[in-house]
Amino acid sequence: MSKLSKNYVLWLGASTSDMLSRSLCTVALPFVIVEISGSIATAGVVNSVGTFAYLAVMLFGGVLIDRIDRRMGMYARSISGAVLWLAFGLLLTFNLLKFWQILVIIVAVKVLDGLFGMADNAALRSIIPDDKEFTKAIAINQGRNAVIEITGGPIGGFLYTLTRALPYYFSAALLSTMVILTRLISTNLKISKTAEMKFNASISPISDSNCSKRRLMAMRRVFTDIHEAFTFVWGEPILRICFIVTMVLNTSFAFTNNTALYHLILQGYTAFQISILESASSVFMIIASIFAGKFLQRFRSGKLLLMTFIGIFIIAFLATFSHTYQTLLIWLPFYGLAFPFTISIMQGYLFSTTPVHLQGRVNSLAGVIELAITAFVPAIASNLVAAHFSTFSFALGSIAAAIAVIGLLSNRGLRNLGRPSEWHTTVTNPPELNSTDGTTLSDKSYDTSGELTDNQN
Repeated sequence: MSKLSKNYVLWLGASTSDMLSRSLCTVALPFVIVEISGSIATAGVVNSVGTFAYLAVMLFGGVLIDRIDRRMGMYARSISGAVLWLAFGLLLTFNLLKFWQILVIIVAVKVLDGLFGMADNAALRSIIPDDKEFTKAIAINQGRNAVIEITGGPIGGFLYTLTRALPYYFSAALLSTMVILTRLISTNLKISKTAEMKFNASISPISDSNCSKRRLMAMRRVFTDIHEAFTFVWGEPILRICFIVTMVLNTSFAFTNNTALYHLILQGYTAFQISILESASSVFMIIASIFAGKFLQRFRSGKLLLMTFIGIFIIAFLATFSHTYQTLLIWLPFYGLAFPFTISIMQGYLFSTTPVHLQGRVNSLAGVIELAITAFVPAIASNLVAAHFSTFSFALGSIAAAIAVIGLLSNRGLRNLGRPSEWHTTVTNPPELNSTDGTTLSDKSYDTSGELTDNQN
């Protein structure tokens, strides 16, 4: 990206405010739950409940984001989050916070995040339509993520040591900043009329007086839209295996990180000390992010994925056999070297090969598939740690990483995936979508801008 556009800088600022607000809350939240409930296992269960709430609405959120102005989705995400975290902070300040209130607020935050949290990612494709520039933007975003993890963890831990509610007040302020920056983006973030044509073609006109039938047909459209995204993804062999191995790899990462978190809390380490682990990992992530974009243009993506997958397995394996605070401070930061390459390739390939009118749904489907197993991990890891089976919990992370490596090696298409400029040639099965002229999208061609062109004479 030779020169950052104003709209991308505004988007980056809005997205950064959102991510930093999450980081501040994430570090402090387990300590608040343990303090109020008195149980490490309960902290993990609450984490899992929040993840399940997120998953329950995520696919519907993808459909919603593909129907509304993505700017409105970003507004909904930021305003609702600011209000909820402000309420959390006030209850904590005045010692009124109960366990059931924690659960309600976390579930509400996760549900709203599932409905509107994909809006910013979907909007980015409209702001940067060029494939190569988009891939570079993803790499920049990974560097940004690393900066947030370096600063967000220690800041959140430090704020928590000053006053328990302070991280949540800062989170509310950051989400308010997101509202302002989102408003300043001048790019049209609505779906084009051409891309919307497919939504209207699948339903015949319904009388305004027949409201019940209209609602029934609307619900059918929602499930049809979800099925459309699933058909597109599952019909592409490389996308399909990408989703599977990413799910397994995320499971490995989740077991290692969650086990480390609850193991260190049980050992009596503070929020600030634990945040140092995240910061150390993020230093490596910044270094890797600087080179990720350039490496992706020069080397085949499949080879880079194989190297990073093997590296992640080695990290999980080492953590299994030695997981003191000092050794984890050595092993875990190396995750930062691997994930910028993995995420840049996986997200870049996904969004570059997906038409704009499917971006929200495919993004939400990706999240559901990747989180399908990892949602159980916090509850499993925290209970194993509470029962003094930390080593076994770390070992589960090693096993999952080994399965991911085997899955990558077993798929020739993913293993031989080329550079970003070659990604479009791998998409072979566009979805069968109805158009207004009676043809299907298999009779047409489409690009990632969502525009259709006839292939029929």
